[in-house]
Amino acid sequence: MKHILSKKVLILAITTLLILVTIPSFSGEIGEANKVLDLYDEPANSPTPKGTHTVLAEYGTSTTCGYCKYANQALKNIYWDGTQDLCVVTFVAQNSYSSQRFTQYNLYGYPTVWFDGGYKVVIGAGSTASAQANYNTAIDQCEVYSVYDVDLQLSANWLGSATMEISVSVQNNEASTYDGHIRVYVIEKNSTFWTDTNSLPYGFAFLNYAFNQDISINTGNTWQDTTVWNGNDYGFGSITQDNTMVVAAVFNDDWHQGYSYNPPSNPFDAYYVDESTVAIPVLDNEPPDISNIEATPSVQKSGDYVNISADVTDDSDVDQVKAVITYPDDTTANETMTLDTGDTYTYDSTFSTTGVYNYHIWTDDVNGNQNNSDVFTFEIMDPHITDLSSNWNFVALPLNQSISKTDIIVKYDSGDHSWVDAVSDGYVSDFFFGWDRLGQSYTFNNTLEPGNGYWVYAYNPCELWIPLMNTNCDNYITDIEQNWNIIGIPDDENINKVDILIDGITWDDAVTGGIVSDFIFGWDRLGQSYNFYSILEPGYAYWIFAYYDCSLLRTI
Repeated sequence: MKHILSKKVLILAITTLLILVTIPSFSGEIGEANKVLDLYDEPANSPTPKGTHTVLAEYGTSTTCGYCKYANQALKNIYWDGTQDLCVVTFVAQNSYSSQRFTQYNLYGYPTVWFDGGYKVVIGAGSTASAQANYNTAIDQCEVYSVYDVDLQLSANWLGSATMEISVSVQNNEASTYDGHIRVYVIEKNSTFWTDTNSLPYGFAFLNYAFNQDISINTGNTWQDTTVWNGNDYGFGSITQDNTMVVAAVFNDDWHQGYSYNPPSNPFDAYYVDESTVAIPVLDNEPPDISNIEATPSVQKSGDYVNISADVTDDSDVDQVKAVITYPDDTTANETMTLDTGDTYTYDSTFSTTGVYNYHIWTDDVNGNQNNSDVFTFEIMDPHITDLSSNWNFVALPLNQSISKTDIIVKYDSGDHSWVDAVSDGYVSDFFFGWDRLGQSYTFNNTLEPGNGYWVYAYNPCELWIPLMNTNCDNYITDIEQNWNIIGIPDDENINKVDILIDGITWDDAVTGGIVSDFIFGWDRLGQSYNFYSILEPGYAYWIFAYYDCSLLRTI
């Protein structure tokens, strides 16, 4: 239960001046009936409503204690009845991890129950009924004292093999800094390790701490942390999800004098509880979440690196993350991604095969829950257009995208030159000559279009390159007009003329049907002469004659 109180009031005053004398703990069985150490005056007609917070009961016991069976059953009855806002932690003496808390409370004997860090202490248990009555009274008194306004959140995800991921947060709603201590206890509902003298398992048996530390929270802020608690590390590898609980409690740092036996016997430093809560570990059935998927760059040169990244989170813990990559030739690779920073996983690699790559992210968590992302793409391209000879060259774009001549990079003498510089330095002529298919005449062109061809003159042998861009290759080549046409292959692969479809029919049928001529003329750049060609290459232009207007497609 959470509460909303804006300030802390003075809790209660000690009625009698007590001489503080430390007496060694008796740590034996208390044979008397229940004794409630009522050290504080309760205010008459307290204006504080019942239920300011959930009360914490810390129960000290031993497997050899005859009277502790009554306390054990009484606390079980109260908790499972559900009428009290109560968390219970049972410290069994036979668990070596209990000794620290016994020392802090300066234990006198068993059974002893410290409520809310010592605000109320009940020792002894004459019967289940009397113990239960006294515990209920103590709980009622604890529930109404004023507390600091903090909100406590707790969650536990069962990871399997006695392991949990435990998260806790404390929000400070006060107008000043909150200083205190957080304890998160891992307990069993019914102990599989310790029983009382009635041979009944102890309820809410403490195993060990998940958190046990001081905290300081500025006003309006939240302290939070997460840990993976593994019972195998403490000798509790046999615990199960359905029998495990986690209790968290926040103790403020206001000091009070407490006693674990008749004052002034067994004094201890009491710090009261402002809030407590319980969490039942849940088995994570949700797959990891995948987001922010990206391939950088999305278009890359052949042989250069592509970085695939994705953010992957899970309620439990991520086990594996893989990039499933389908190559242009339809082969598939499952590549393991590594955790980089935060929740980001990455995979870096070079790719040589040109074309479009499909990829998606696959992941699973430690509980075996799997997830697949949507499919994304990146492209590997060869930004090389063509090699020029020192004379006339018949060229075309090997990609399905327009490009301005000023964006062309000229490689000459191991250097990269802009088009303007290459023209100025005398490596190439500034003019591209295209062909007007309708007018059947040459034109000057500053922009090169896919599927078309151009004449360009080079004064020196050099290479034409383009900036990286998406090639968008498909099966479309170009539309041609009745008469002569200059064409190019807007792709990065050779194509045989017999694999070209003319308005949906085969090349041979189109030739037989009188739609196109069977002869394709290309240009020998070294010999500076026309030749017949059956294989069309990317970067080269060709003459083709059509008897009718038609469309050229390549078969896939």
